[in-house]
Amino acid sequence: MKLTSDFDKSVWGPNATSVRTVELVVRSATDATLRVVKRVLDAKGRVVPASTWIEEAQLRIGGAAPGVADRVEHDVTVANAVRLFPDDPGYKWMFEGLRVKIVTFTARDGNTLEVRYDTPEGRGSFWETLTRVRPTAKPPAARIDSAPTRK
Repeated sequence: MKLTSDFDKSVWGPNATSVRTVELVVRSATDATLRVVKRVLDAKGRVVPASTWIEEAQLRIGGAAPGVADRVEHDVTVANAVRLFPDDPGYKWMFEGLRVKIVTFTARDGNTLEVRYDTPEGRGSFWETLTRVRPTAKPPAARIDSAPTRK
């Protein structure tokens, strides 16, 4: 998202952009981690120092209920949520009141889901459609055989 207000221009510079990356790592049928990384890029596409923050939530996924059309609404409990700032590694702010909803679909390819992210203060809330990323196989280790040397 382009940052176009006079305030944004005075803080981040002209033609700055706010970027959000959302990642959901599902460890089991009931445990997942949702990680939201927010940062500002300057006009040249470089990360502006001190603009990155991370919100990370440990989720417990419960039962599911049919929603509208092909939607399946999953019960989600936020076990804990924390805000981190990479420029200040000692800073860690636990926050309460984060709500997360997860929706999957019965009539689609099974590789997408929706995440609804509602912050306790309201600012920064969003919904996002996520697409499954399958891990790439590691290439086989290179094997080097050396022939015995003769003298």
